[in-house]
Amino acid sequence: MASTIQLREYQRRILGVALEHNVICLLPTGSGKTFIAAEAIVNIGTPAVFFVPTIPLVEQQATALRSRPNMPTVGEFHGDRAFPTRFDVLVTTPKAFETAQGRGVPSLAWNEFKVVVLDEVHHTLKDHPYRNLALRLKMSGHCPRVIGLTASLTYAVGAQKIKKSVDRLCKDLRIHRIEFAREDELLADGYLGAGRRDAEVRLSEQAMKPEIIPPEDRRSHLVHSTFFQRIDAGEATSFATELVSIIKLLEEDVKRFYENFVSPLGEPSLKFWGGYAKKNLVEHEDERFASLENWYEALRILVASWEEADDAAIAFLRMTQCDTSKSLNCW
Repeated sequence: MASTIQLREYQRRILGVALEHNVICLLPTGSGKTFIAAEAIVNIGTPAVFFVPTIPLVEQQATALRSRPNMPTVGEFHGDRAFPTRFDVLVTTPKAFETAQGRGVPSLAWNEFKVVVLDEVHHTLKDHPYRNLALRLKMSGHCPRVIGLTASLTYAVGAQKIKKSVDRLCKDLRIHRIEFAREDELLADGYLGAGRRDAEVRLSEQAMKPEIIPPEDRRSHLVHSTFFQRIDAGEATSFATELVSIIKLLEEDVKRFYENFVSPLGEPSLKFWGGYAKKNLVEHEDERFASLENWYEALRILVASWEEADDAAIAFLRMTQCDTSKSLNCW
């Protein structure tokens, strides 16, 4: 990851996600969202387009991008400014872009861009030119890296409405991750603003979760292989990774006493896992297998939900009085 400016720790962490996934950066004003986008553009490559909702923001964000050393040529475009003859990164309003694109300007075809940044991305949720952009990009079939920047993720009030709005935003822009910095992270890195309160974060942790596996990529007969491929590739959620690690430790403990024990996790039938542990419990009358059965069932809940039902998996473990202190504070 090439960088010539000093990023804060949370900026580096979120940048790492942005280099691999479509992401929304949910951070308060003044915490460096634009710097994250600038670094992503330099690392992923150009051409890139950086959308802003108002004309005054075009010059402001273009100036911010140019402040990054080695930033390629940044062009500005809006209704009162001519289309630039040359650019690597175009900072523009959505309406001006849509109009020029509709006229057939070749350099504005979606397949020309490697990175698409939307500043104040929450506008996508209302009747705003951003929404037209999101739908046109989706319909184009082209998949550049999408990075949304915002300090306020949704206009909705109430847990169900918030969850629905966030899901729609993530679906329309093919967002895979929503990343934010905890208030203690912001303070530790020298941010002196109001922290997450300034970001107007009105979401529960569950409501913030986008769909981890896009619906169009889900195949029920591949749920097992998809999950473990993501585990092996390091792409699974931190919760999923932690859960699998704990189960492997428990399995290793069992193997010390029963050398013929074989992990059932290679079996595509998710129901088989718990049944296998239960069968061993009946045969050996060892409570280790009772514990394993519960952990297998929790993993089955998570895998069957495409990694989204971590709250249900946790609730199940607590209900069965499993020792969740084995985790590394990710729950």
